[in-house]
Amino acid sequence: MLHGNVSPQSVVINKKGTWKLTGFGFSQIAANGKEVYQRTAWTPKLPKMVQPDLDYLAPEIQLEIAQDVTVFSDMFSLGLVICAIHNNGHSLIQANHNISTYARHSEQLTELFSEVAHKMPLQFVEPVEKMINKDIRYRPTARYFSMLRYFKDPVARCMQGIDNIERIDLSQKCEFFSNLSQAIPKFPAKVLYSWVFPVLIDQMDNADVLPLILPSLIAIIETATADQYCKTIWPEFKRVFTMTRPVQATVYLLQKLDVILDKASEEEIHKDILPMVFSTLESNSIQGQEAAIGVFITLKKYIDDQTLRKLVLPKAKALFMKSENVRTRLNALACIDRLIDSLDKMMILDEVLPFLTEISCQDVDIIMSVISIYKHMLSDKRFGLTHNLLATKVMPTLIPLTVSPGLKLEQFSMLMEVLREMLEQIYRQRHNKMLGEVPDTKALEIRRTSIDMRYNVFDPPKIDSILGNQYLVPTEESYGHRHRPPSTPELQTNSLSEPVDPKAYRRHSSFQGLGCEEQAVLDKIVKARKASLAPGMHSLPAGNNPHILVSGASISDFDHSFFYTENPRRCSTQSVGPVVVPEPGRRDSKGRLLDAMLPPERRSSFQGICDVAMQFFVGK
Repeated sequence: MLHGNVSPQSVVINKKGTWKLTGFGFSQIAANGKEVYQRTAWTPKLPKMVQPDLDYLAPEIQLEIAQDVTVFSDMFSLGLVICAIHNNGHSLIQANHNISTYARHSEQLTELFSEVAHKMPLQFVEPVEKMINKDIRYRPTARYFSMLRYFKDPVARCMQGIDNIERIDLSQKCEFFSNLSQAIPKFPAKVLYSWVFPVLIDQMDNADVLPLILPSLIAIIETATADQYCKTIWPEFKRVFTMTRPVQATVYLLQKLDVILDKASEEEIHKDILPMVFSTLESNSIQGQEAAIGVFITLKKYIDDQTLRKLVLPKAKALFMKSENVRTRLNALACIDRLIDSLDKMMILDEVLPFLTEISCQDVDIIMSVISIYKHMLSDKRFGLTHNLLATKVMPTLIPLTVSPGLKLEQFSMLMEVLREMLEQIYRQRHNKMLGEVPDTKALEIRRTSIDMRYNVFDPPKIDSILGNQYLVPTEESYGHRHRPPSTPELQTNSLSEPVDPKAYRRHSSFQGLGCEEQAVLDKIVKARKASLAPGMHSLPAGNNPHILVSGASISDFDHSFFYTENPRRCSTQSVGPVVVPEPGRRDSKGRLLDAMLPPERRSSFQGICDVAMQFFVGK
């Protein structure tokens, strides 16, 4: 078919912004299978309203040159329309209803086109230049023109698809809307809100199509300004929260709820969004419940604590128990973890703690989620985890998990850290309570006897916080010229306010004074004295003894620290220097064990230094 009058006057734009070609009063249908048509030239003898537009008419029609009138005449007119679009609506041929002017301008098309070409998209320049060529052999066909790269643009393809949306089946719609959601950010705002958005709203009532169009609607909301959202989008989009939806649509809507919350007002959230979330939570759909549980982390600031306790917490627990999907269970535990700060002490003890202790799943991810909740509850006393509950309810369920074969090193370390923290809390609370039940005269001694145990069971608080900085501190004068103070900064002190770390002191002290046999004997003495600590030592005058003694120190305070001279077989209370007993299992320069026991025949020869060490520590 030959249109015969392709021009801007023959194009109309509907409410959706779609361009439609009209004005078929000059169209001709090919006769006898020959695509050759009659000429309908413009003449001043007839009214302009009953003739084609001279400014867009092909030369072979108007000038009656030796060429047949074919469908390529329409391609010439279409090329001039494209030039007019990029030339402020003016055609390259401006005949002003004058045939002579038309003939002159048609000969200058190449020069006139060069003035407009730089305003066009690059992909259009060469094809349009061929379309307006006077020789029809250079003009492209309509099919070839539609295959240009310009029309492969996602926006252009989506615009074509929207125009044909009513004529495609569901599978084609699925593919189309998938491409549309990705192209939404590239659409001009005018086209998006006058053309694309109305089509999506019309399709929203179709339950089968709703899950397909929601990604595009969410993409429009994400790119919209606050004014566009309030005036154009929300009045139409809010229907989706009250209508009957497929489960897939509800799940996607909840997953993208944070995008809507960024634009919605607080009134819209309470009036339309929260009721939809609560109704989904109370539905029978596991998928819907899982999605609803996940969004309460985001909606927490909009929900009162009473609703969280009475509705969200029971649903989260029930979802964990009913579901066998690990991800669903993890989401339920994550929701409970976020709710703890909003729950009171009794709710935690009555609802959360029994629920956690009954979890017997061996999945590593679930184990670590439970550990994370316990760690959260240990962070504040207001959560009510007393030493009694930790010892009788919590730790018995966690200790078997330490031998779970699925734990990695980091996960095992985290579990042990939580257990140590619980044990420390049990010790601290129980110990302080027992101290308050004994007379004051015995309290100090009880505190001393607990120090050694704390050193060997778990990481203790600093000893100076227990004994009040009561340490045995060597002075610089107590060292001879062959025994200088330790070189580390933390040990170079002679002030009672800066205590010496026993382990650091042991690490930096000299071992030259004793042989391995003597050291083994002293090590044996230390082991024998660990169970029963000596009473507090009396302060000795600095002139009679090379060290200053602080009252109240005991053998456990020094953790295997002793005092010796260069010649241990002649030691006395006036010539005692610092001695350190090495840890079991260490070897000397010759490879001998330092904790080896003395032979029976040599024990009596070393009795002297044993007596001196014993007398020194008992304050004799």
